[in-house]
Amino acid sequence: MVRTRAVVLVLNLIAGCGDARAPGNPDAGGVVGPDYHFVWGNPQPAGGVILDLAVEDDANIWAAAGCGFVLHSSTGGSNWQVSRDPQEACRDLFGIAWTPAGTVVAVGKDGLIVRSTDGGASWQESDVPRSETLFSVVSLPGGALSAVGDDGAVFISVDEGRQWTDRSLGGPGRAVHLSVI
Repeated sequence: MVRTRAVVLVLNLIAGCGDARAPGNPDAGGVVGPDYHFVWGNPQPAGGVILDLAVEDDANIWAAAGCGFVLHSSTGGSNWQVSRDPQEACRDLFGIAWTPAGTVVAVGKDGLIVRSTDGGASWQESDVPRSETLFSVVSLPGGALSAVGDDGAVFISVDEGRQWTDRSLGGPGRAVHLSVI
């Protein structure tokens, strides 16, 4: 149920769609089917491109966005707040993940890795071994993180994203998505 709501949420944010609700059921939120309809609106904040989502639980969803923004919803996607406003040159964030310890990590253009350990109140940039664009990050069993990207880049962190080790295989190629099964 949560993953379905998140997919609809991305479409809602990109298209400027307010919310998808079942007739007569204001809590249906992200369920789409033949008996449901969309109510068009302009959710705030609006105007950016959402590039990835990390669903923490039924309430908390994190979004990596264009130009280095991170958005957070603590209401299951009903309302959003800007958690990271980079105030710098535009470097897109393409992937986002959270760890069981509560750290949120986002990766992006030119090796940008940012992390928050306080629920998004502050963000720190991590040092990276190389500056390839990173497209995906996942939290691995045991608390480690892995990020992948251009030129076969594979980075591993075992300390909640503070430091990263290059585990790249070398050679050309682009890894754009990483999953844990």
